[in-house]
Amino acid sequence: MFETIISIISIIVGIFVCAGNALIFFIIFRQIRRVPSVQHDGETLRPISRAKVWSNEWYYIGSNEIFHYNGNTLISSHPIARITRVEKSSLKINNTYVWDIHIRDNGKYYIFSFRPNNKHFGDWLIQFRQAHPDKVHGKWSRWF
Repeated sequence: MFETIISIISIIVGIFVCAGNALIFFIIFRQIRRVPSVQHDGETLRPISRAKVWSNEWYYIGSNEIFHYNGNTLISSHPIARITRVEKSSLKINNTYVWDIHIRDNGKYYIFSFRPNNKHFGDWLIQFRQAHPDKVHGKWSRWF
């Protein structure tokens, strides 16, 4: 009887260990996957976000617009001139701050939250900060 209980417990522990390892592998795989290359009206868009673990959402910047994609499907696009605020949030994931882009377009208010792709996001942020210094907030300014 006691040996049966021990063997059942060891099987359950083995299942949990395997499931935990599979979950860790899944998360690592989702984080290191390549950003899909996207073109819009003949322009190659630059990705400004990193991969999300549980979704296929990506944010891209074009010459005059910001684009929200889910995989290869365009969800929305907004003129860069409609951005009201770009701010670093208080949330940190893997030692990287989450950034928020606030957009007011056609009477609606959008907030895009993402971990930045350092190469393209940094270049874009420098250009945006030069053009609109009052709209960029490098220190988080709201509580979660």
